[in-house]
Amino acid sequence: MIYQVFPTIISGTITGLRISNVASYYFLDNLPADVLRFAGSGNEMHISDGTKTKKVLLGALGTGETLGGELLADSAFDADASWDIKDVGWTVSSGLATATALGDNKKIWQSNVAAGVGQLRKQVIVCDSLIGTYRHGIDRAQICANQATVGASTAYRTLLNTTNASSGIFSAGSLAGTFSSITQKQVLTPSTSGLWYTPVSEESGWDPNAATHTYRVLATKKIARPIRYMGVSVHHV
Repeated sequence: MIYQVFPTIISGTITGLRISNVASYYFLDNLPADVLRFAGSGNEMHISDGTKTKKVLLGALGTGETLGGELLADSAFDADASWDIKDVGWTVSSGLATATALGDNKKIWQSNVAAGVGQLRKQVIVCDSLIGTYRHGIDRAQICANQATVGASTAYRTLLNTTNASSGIFSAGSLAGTFSSITQKQVLTPSTSGLWYTPVSEESGWDPNAATHTYRVLATKKIARPIRYMGVSVHHV
């Protein structure tokens, strides 16, 4: 059989698409239902960050998110020395990171977190008391919207840096509060809202962490290979 790519079946926009973009862990997550119905189809999907495009072939449906081991040296805030970058106003002691009267963009940071370009990382921060707002920090970047409530907050990011994936917590505006844990792990498998994929191509500079992505799923049609009879091309039906 010959396979030919045909025009778009569906298209749309995804906010918060999660992408694992490294060999052995190629998958998409947080997909809309209209894409999930193509699980296992092999249909080609084009994903744009607004200027650049990644092309993939859609594979099997995810069966549940699984995670690797902890990547932060002190996820429970027991060892002050593990947090090698602390702006004035941050302290670490007895299982708490404490922010006292912080202004904007003040961080508590671990600079030697293992890198892994293309890995999808999941970070969970537990805040116990809070006045003001904070943001997640993964891979040297502030990510996610400002967080303004106590409890657990989760963020995902596809790693881009090659040397280290420095991570921690940033103040976002004024901040006073306490934090009892922060974890960061590689996501190894997609949830039931995700699909495995086979990479086809990716334009240089394509951004897996764009706030929104647009997509197109293309039809793939099977065409019978013509045969020749008495010098004339005919087709099987």
